[in-house]
Amino acid sequence: MNWMVASRAKISSSFPKSTLRSILIQLTSASKCKKGTLRYWLSAGPGYFLLSPSDCPTFAFYAVVIDEEFS
Repeated sequence: MNWMVASRAKISSSFPKSTLRSILIQLTSASKCKKGTLRYWLSAGPGYFLLSPSDCPTFAFYAVVIDEEFS
């Protein structure tokens, strides 16, 4: 995860990097996907599309595993 981009956007996580990394590892394992893509991003908050994160009470962490065989 590019933490420098998130910090420049003034988006901060309540969890340490190690916790978010652990979540990604658990998600990948639970998916049982052998060949695919893991996509993840940190957002200012759910459903918030303005430039400033000041009105968001909390961040949102999204992650998805996409199987290469998906059609």
